[in-house]
Amino acid sequence: MITYSVNREHCLFTTTQLLGIYFHVKSHSEEKDQIISELFDTKGIYDRFTDYKPYLSIAQEVEQKPD
Repeated sequence: MITYSVNREHCLFTTTQLLGIYFHVKSHSEEKDQIISELFDTKGIYDRFTDYKPYLSIAQEVEQKPD
């Protein structure tokens, strides 16, 4: 599948990476054009924003019993 996408000059990224891009551009708007260029220039797997931990966390819900 990756070879197929590279041959067709597709940029592959996950929705989690897209969320990371959104949050990054929201707080670093001066980098927006650079990131857009990277996305259009990438053929195959986009390798930035692969670590979700800076912008996502797993919250544990605590069930409270009524008094």
